[in-house]
Amino acid sequence: MQHYFKNFKDDSLIRKLEFPYTAQGIRDYYNFRDNSICFKISGGKIIPNNEYFAVTGDVKDNLFAKDLPLVNEFYHKSNFNKFFREHHDFYDSLIVEEKKYMPARKMWNWLKKNFDRQIDAYKIIFSPLIRGSHETQNFSWFPSPRNLFTEVDMFVSGTRGVASNPKLNEDEKEGIASSIVFTEIDHNYCNPVSSKYEKQIDSIFSNRDQWVNKIGDVELYAIPMAIFNEYITHAVYILYASDKFDHKDFDIVKKNRVELMVRTRKYFKFEEFADELLLLYKHKNPNEKVSDLFPKILAWCKNQH
Repeated sequence: MQHYFKNFKDDSLIRKLEFPYTAQGIRDYYNFRDNSICFKISGGKIIPNNEYFAVTGDVKDNLFAKDLPLVNEFYHKSNFNKFFREHHDFYDSLIVEEKKYMPARKMWNWLKKNFDRQIDAYKIIFSPLIRGSHETQNFSWFPSPRNLFTEVDMFVSGTRGVASNPKLNEDEKEGIASSIVFTEIDHNYCNPVSSKYEKQIDSIFSNRDQWVNKIGDVELYAIPMAIFNEYITHAVYILYASDKFDHKDFDIVKKNRVELMVRTRKYFKFEEFADELLLLYKHKNPNEKVSDLFPKILAWCKNQH
């Protein structure tokens, strides 16, 4: 890919898309990337698909739409369609790999069992090029007056790095790769529950220095609710993994998640938080769901100093 497109590195579109590594620059990157699904290729050009109008931000702020003339110019100058056709088999192989190591249906069924929210459709958009810049959006509409339909769209990386790791067995590969999409899916289940406890969360997590280190990615999560939701969504994945993998494989999966959250992202109480949530989960009443554990884990958080 780099070899094919290297002659276009100074193209006006590419220069415009070199967003600065600031909070606004990162928001603009997500805006352009995610809103690309509002368009399709038809008749030799990129046009609106009239199915989505904006998945990130408001319609009037859709950066992909604003830059559509430059996008079409780049599409033709680079002969992008030729490149895509010549590598179609490779893209298909990535889809097969993604489905194998990120079994979304298995995760969906577990989340439906453990939360009350009804979601009708998932759409996973992935690319090996985006590294850890994952995101989820959800939409609801009424196809008929009494029928609410909710769709969740997730933008995640590929599985190639995990799938090609010779040190991991197949279950460990699934466990580590699945965490990528699960922790986007479950935002759509956890965040609505968190909102019921907004005052408690604002009080407990207002002292950010007790929960996150500034050298991590905390600048992207400006409010206490956002910090708590990062803690809880990743800890819920550990609950899922404890149900789906044997003890040895679970230890590998958990260690991988803790290293990401503590060493890379600097949520330095994450391992303690996740261990406490797992303990609550293992000892919950048969009729309790994960959503019922939120007040209990918040009570634990309140007592941390």
